[in-house]
Amino acid sequence: MVVTIFAEGAKAPTSHIDSNRLDLFKESWPVNGVLTGVGMRMNYLLGKKEKERYNNLISNQYRRKDVFVRSGPQNSTMMATNSYLQGLFETGKGQILVPEQREIAYPPMDHFGEFNPSTFGNGALPNRDQVLPVEPFDQLDKKYFFLTLGDGRCGPLMDKWDDNKSRREVKDWIKNFVTKYGERLTKVLNINDVRDLNDYYYLSAVMETFIADYTEGKVLRRFNENGIDLREFNTTAYEFLNLEQYEVKNGYNSDGMLPNATMSAFSDEMLFWFNNRIDADQKNLENKAYSRPRMVIFGANLNTVSSIVAFIAREKGTDLIPVGLASSINFELFFDPINSTSIEESYRVNARLDGSILFTFGYNEFKQMLGKVWSGEDVRKKCANNLLERYGYKNATIVLGVLLGVAVILLILLIFTYYRSKSGTSSSSSKVEEKPKVNNTENKKTHEDKKDDKKEQHDLEVKDDKEVKVENQNQDNKNEIVKDEVKDGEHVNENGDKVLN
Repeated sequence: MVVTIFAEGAKAPTSHIDSNRLDLFKESWPVNGVLTGVGMRMNYLLGKKEKERYNNLISNQYRRKDVFVRSGPQNSTMMATNSYLQGLFETGKGQILVPEQREIAYPPMDHFGEFNPSTFGNGALPNRDQVLPVEPFDQLDKKYFFLTLGDGRCGPLMDKWDDNKSRREVKDWIKNFVTKYGERLTKVLNINDVRDLNDYYYLSAVMETFIADYTEGKVLRRFNENGIDLREFNTTAYEFLNLEQYEVKNGYNSDGMLPNATMSAFSDEMLFWFNNRIDADQKNLENKAYSRPRMVIFGANLNTVSSIVAFIAREKGTDLIPVGLASSINFELFFDPINSTSIEESYRVNARLDGSILFTFGYNEFKQMLGKVWSGEDVRKKCANNLLERYGYKNATIVLGVLLGVAVILLILLIFTYYRSKSGTSSSSSKVEEKPKVNNTENKKTHEDKKDDKKEQHDLEVKDDKEVKVENQNQDNKNEIVKDEVKDGEHVNENGDKVLN
């Protein structure tokens, strides 16, 4: 199987279009940033060429189980993806409708004017064109966070670009450029100070605009009037493009933030598809949409392709080959069982840039390289502009939910405590007020009870006294009897017992 990632072709300038729709060189552009006719043909021919290369993988007629397609969300990228697919699946192979189907193939409208079904043909679309479903990248998905890099949403990356554009290689290139073209280019641009060309971002807009004008075939009269050869300047513009891609944006000699961010967007999915494909081969399973396709296609931008090339160069020491409009990088999975001792060692991956082999990996080697890629979590944290982005919208939502839950619980406890306290105060107050209003019957009953208790206590005391007197009398009588019985030489002890002297 193959995973292909390609860049959009030529497009209109994205910036520096004035209110009259004129660019920096006073060339007219009705719409900025969209793919031009030239760009469409570039991507169409790329798709056509790759159909020739991978003809054994996919059929001439689109089948969803064979191909999975995803595109960047920009207008130019979506146009490029559709153009590429027109080349991959040619016109004339689309679906055919039988007569019965053609009779009912109308929207719910009454009038179609001079429309004649017989002249339309038997195809679902004119010329039997093929239409393919394309899924856009989710810009909020952390795996595709790289798509927002470079448009100001990733502050740390912009800071790195500011640092990278101050490198000696970049400064020396700009210095030589201004020396060669500065005086003439100020007249072309109608600016007063040649030092304006030392501003990296302004110079980048100049080069982007020139490439757009030149590839679209604009006259560029101002260049000719000031003695600048268009072809020579076009070569210079692409030199700057290469410098921008590898020295500034991808920061080849720094920490490689953009290469890592870009590869993190693709690494998990590539391993997912390749592992599924290998498993399917071993189990003789058929293709399946998304999980086991034969070909996976990503329509992206130039930064994406150059970032992947930069990542492989950092890991494997390959050359930083210049990339251009409609460049593509493909990862091809091959079964190659010669001298292999395991299933995974029976597979290899070719990385192919614009048709030429860039590097060949053993499959285990390929997996190890992708294992070094930053995770989506790492990308988000390194690219965060604030704490919310750093810790993630999902995590922030969870934390916010927890905090709200705690707040609700505390509020309930406060309300409960307040009402309980208020209820206790009301109860105490009620008791104080009710004390003087005790029922008289109850008071009377209580007084009589106390009287009865007192009488009962008195009776008990009188009874006790009588019992004590009787006991004492009995003891005295006993003592008298004992005395009468005592003989000489005897006496009575305390207990009344007779003992000898």
